[in-house]
Amino acid sequence: MNWYLVRDGQQYGPYDRQAMQDMIAQGLLAPADMVWAEGSPNWIPAAQAGFLWPSLAPPAAIAPPGNRKRRFGCLGCVGLLILIPVLLIGCLVLWMKYRDSGNMGLGSAATLASATVPSTGGSITIGQPGSPLNGMTVSVSAEAYGKALPFRIQSTAITSHKLGPLFHPATPLITIDNGHAYSNDPMVVKIPVNIARDEFALGFYYDRKTGRLEGLPLIGEDAQSITILTRHFSDLVISKAKKAEIVRGLPAASGYLPGVDDWQFTNFGSWLAPAGHCAGQSITSMWYYLEKKQAAGERALYGRYDNNDYGMGTIQLQEDDSWGYRFASMVQTELDWDSLSRRIVRKINGFPTGLTWFAFAYSIQLTGEPQYIEIWGQTTDPKGKSVEAGHAMVVYKADATGLSIADPNYHGNEQRRITLTNGELLPYNSGLNRAEIDKGNGISFPILLYIGKTAIADWGKVGARYAEIAAGTIGNDKFPKWKVRYLIQEGAEKKWPEVPKVIKTDEPTTMLPGAGLKGMLRFEVKFPYTTGSAEYRVDLFKDTTVLANGSFDGHGEYYYNFRLDKGVNNIGFYYYKVDADGNAQYVDFKRVRILYGDDDLSGTWNGEMTVRGTEVFRKHIEDMVVIVLRAFLPDRSEADLRGAAAASITMNVETNPFSFVLTKRAQEEGKYDFSMEYRDKEGRRYGSTGIATYKDGVLTWRAKAEDRSTADYQGNLLGKEVLKGTIDINAWGVMPNAATSEWHAQRAKR
Repeated sequence: MNWYLVRDGQQYGPYDRQAMQDMIAQGLLAPADMVWAEGSPNWIPAAQAGFLWPSLAPPAAIAPPGNRKRRFGCLGCVGLLILIPVLLIGCLVLWMKYRDSGNMGLGSAATLASATVPSTGGSITIGQPGSPLNGMTVSVSAEAYGKALPFRIQSTAITSHKLGPLFHPATPLITIDNGHAYSNDPMVVKIPVNIARDEFALGFYYDRKTGRLEGLPLIGEDAQSITILTRHFSDLVISKAKKAEIVRGLPAASGYLPGVDDWQFTNFGSWLAPAGHCAGQSITSMWYYLEKKQAAGERALYGRYDNNDYGMGTIQLQEDDSWGYRFASMVQTELDWDSLSRRIVRKINGFPTGLTWFAFAYSIQLTGEPQYIEIWGQTTDPKGKSVEAGHAMVVYKADATGLSIADPNYHGNEQRRITLTNGELLPYNSGLNRAEIDKGNGISFPILLYIGKTAIADWGKVGARYAEIAAGTIGNDKFPKWKVRYLIQEGAEKKWPEVPKVIKTDEPTTMLPGAGLKGMLRFEVKFPYTTGSAEYRVDLFKDTTVLANGSFDGHGEYYYNFRLDKGVNNIGFYYYKVDADGNAQYVDFKRVRILYGDDDLSGTWNGEMTVRGTEVFRKHIEDMVVIVLRAFLPDRSEADLRGAAAASITMNVETNPFSFVLTKRAQEEGKYDFSMEYRDKEGRRYGSTGIATYKDGVLTWRAKAEDRSTADYQGNLLGKEVLKGTIDINAWGVMPNAATSEWHAQRAKR
């Protein structure tokens, strides 16, 4: 009898009974999974299908006897990527019994105020003696909307909640409705609340649909009130906690990490954001982490768009990361962050940095999310005048000694911190951008402000610009135009078409425009405007090495004859402007792959692969832990169980050597027989064979496993002797994108 499995709306199978039993033993089939046997009338939970269910334990690879090579299997790739301590489930059950979490219970609602704020600005004050919100004020400047806008303020009693032991609502749920549009100038809301000396209070948005909290920028609090800042309104609430409670909950980590979740490039600014795009770089990395990695299960951001996803990893070269770089600059500019941040700092006067630390420590514990920080200091302009200077970063962890930050001026650096001493945060040293720091123009930033997330940054605009990355159009409507063309001969006519992604040529073809171009291609970079070209430059790259630096001639043109190597030539054109101080202002980067002559990849290739589990894989293990927790704690909410399960999982990264042999197939263009082998850190050997395809400088093949796992390899040929690429692993045939890998290999001397 054959069985079928359905997961996430997709059907898998058929599997015989032994295969189903094997999946149970490996932890790949859960009791709650829906299965169907041929001839059965309905789908049923696997727990009711008569299978034998052993005690649930973490999946583990079992070493084969001796040193026998076995076929590639998923556990060989990802079995060591995740660790769940054996006794952790029991500990989690005990911990969960004393931890509240979940949604908010709401009572009756009442309208407290309804008024129209004129285009010149104004304020609304609640005057209802006896109401806990009596005296609450909403202040709207003339610059906020520039038009008259109706406001309505309601309160709803909070009757219960399961948002955790640190959440103590100090106000009713406050609903401010003004159409929910973002204001140009942040609005100030002062809310009456009693705050004892040993307490700390913070404002939060509350999402009724998801039951999640989000911190609001704090600009002041005293014994009788708290003042918050926002550019848009929704449901909000003030929560307070004993300061000692907040400290006991530390360290508070969001899961975000530099070198994993920030960008792989440094903030040097661009043509669009010459002073830097620190805010755009920070906000876009937070947006991707929350909306793509966590919510959609996509791979981590660091390196995700390295070299514009060209397929040739160049993590140490940031000039070719134009998609991400322009994305950060676009968001920096589109949100008008330079102007907006100045508006924010001018609404905050003498704010204690100790309260800023509490804001991050409290919000990360209640939301589990990274938070945005804005910092301010003083620098000197070219005329020697002291001027305000701002910078933006991500706070991803808070502990008793300070804050861990992801600074765009030091990408991938986990050591950057803001130190807490004697209850106050010390000034943080960085700069407007990395170029200024390198020149010795670092800045000490004593003003440290908690901003949060969407209260100031328009999340919708960030998402809209991100969509342009997939379309390959990011920044085209804002950055200067340019063209890269190359010379060809068609019949008796010479032509200059724009470069495609791939150019195929050979020695006779290169000579068609002229014998002097034998083995070369002639390129033209065209400045499309009639004036201004003198300030612009072009650097020509081969792989990651600069071959030439060029300026435009009087016609706005720059020419270069590129000598081709046999095989694959990966060249790039970096387009930038030089400012009056000699700084390069980033504009764009274009790559083209040139296939020169015929390639034969036959031979033995040796290299390494680095494998990391994805959010999809982590989520699958989380689901398994949740099943166990639910059996012990049936009365707990789904959010509560998942929070505990997520905290129990540690993801690892594996780097292993591997080798493969390619043999060209006769009479089949671009086809090779492959045989590959690799070893894990325990010395276990895995192997696979099949057919590989080589086209346009890209080699692809699929390795299949006895456990139904597959690994799709893609490698780009660099020259004739090096391959570099990625692997996408489908675990056990039911979990696409379970792990990703980067790999490189060099052909052994023949």
